[in-house]
Amino acid sequence: MSGQCHAEQGNQASGAGVIAAFNFAYYSLRNGQAARALAAPSTSVLPAPQLQTYIDNLPAGTSYCQKITEISAEVYLVALTVTRPGQPAETIAQTVSTQKLDGRWFVDVFA
Repeated sequence: MSGQCHAEQGNQASGAGVIAAFNFAYYSLRNGQAARALAAPSTSVLPAPQLQTYIDNLPAGTSYCQKITEISAEVYLVALTVTRPGQPAETIAQTVSTQKLDGRWFVDVFA
């Protein structure tokens, strides 16, 4: 998933896939519960109600894309570009750790 900026639905078949799925649930579905369900049980990701508060504060029409690059086993560099209506795009660099549990991938730590 490196290279161009994408906003794919993602999946839990890989670390990069679950990062894409988390951001899709957050920015496209605007669903804190769906996003939180993609986080590992021991994660530092906020609980679903708190995620939903942040999501609800995003203006309608906010879009995103991401470039995901593996930097080591289970750790990815994510360039997340968020565009709010009427504002210039903002790119945020994140390091995201993932975990594979019972054959499915989950996000763990966003730094």
